[in-house]
Amino acid sequence: MLELQGVSAHYGAIQALKSVDLQVRAGEIVTLIGANGAGKSTLMTTIFGMPRASSGRIVLADEDITALPPHHIAQRQIALVPEGRRIFARMSVRENLLVGMSAARGTRGAHDAETGLRHVFALFPILEARQTQRAGTLSGGEQQMLAIGRALMGSPRLLLLDEPSLGLAPLVIRTIFHTITALNRELGLTILLVEQNARQALRIAHRGYVLQNGAVVLEGSGQDLLNDPQVRAAYLDAAA
Repeated sequence: MLELQGVSAHYGAIQALKSVDLQVRAGEIVTLIGANGAGKSTLMTTIFGMPRASSGRIVLADEDITALPPHHIAQRQIALVPEGRRIFARMSVRENLLVGMSAARGTRGAHDAETGLRHVFALFPILEARQTQRAGTLSGGEQQMLAIGRALMGSPRLLLLDEPSLGLAPLVIRTIFHTITALNRELGLTILLVEQNARQALRIAHRGYVLQNGAVVLEGSGQDLLNDPQVRAAYLDAAA
């Protein structure tokens, strides 16, 4: 579904990604873990051309998307839920959701919009109850649900989730991870997940990668990485 082949990225003179090779197969949850500043969020945004990869190739479903502008990438049924949610605070919940549809495919008919809304509201009933409410007045957990729902409005085949549990209460985190698992198992949605909660992310992932200083230093199944002494020492034992 998605393959990064020797991808590097820079912010000016600073190299943020160093020849990253990564693969996400159709139907998988793949997680990317690493310390703050390792380049995880940069990898996610580089897939969308922000920044543009300085070398290497990004291939989505056998199409080279490396040089495409971000709005063309979004139209290929790939959606990003960015770190920090980035909802439109002054717009209503419903308006935020409709933005997700228009960003992915341009203007679509009312029937498609209502179908998408029904799907999101079935997944997150609280959003239906609050659909006329300003998004900025939602709780942190509700805003994260809205950010995920907005991405799903474009009917993606690949969903990129950047730190979905960041700043949330434990009960809400469990709900978010349950939703991620359900989207994959019940709908077959392919997911690339960046997550500071490495233990929980690896538990639900088919495979994972460890990013350090912009380079992949380890990869394996979710279970293998959970049991790896290096991963445990660096990312799991301190959070136990």
